[in-house]
Amino acid sequence: MAKQIAVLGAGESGVGAAVLAQKKGFDVFVSDSSSIKDKYKEILNSHGIEWEEGHHSESKILESR
Repeated sequence: MAKQIAVLGAGESGVGAAVLAQKKGFDVFVSDSSSIKDKYKEILNSHGIEWEEGHHSESKILESR
């Protein structure tokens, strides 16, 4: 079972951290309390990384340990 990690914020740094974490074997979830730019959504989608925007789902974030 892969380790899980949540990344808060889907700007350049957050998306970069998410992609790197995935390459290191983590199951990644990205959450941003505001809107995510389309170019970052495309990167997350192309890597199959789950994301949400407009809020933080506390339960989903707490699943990451």
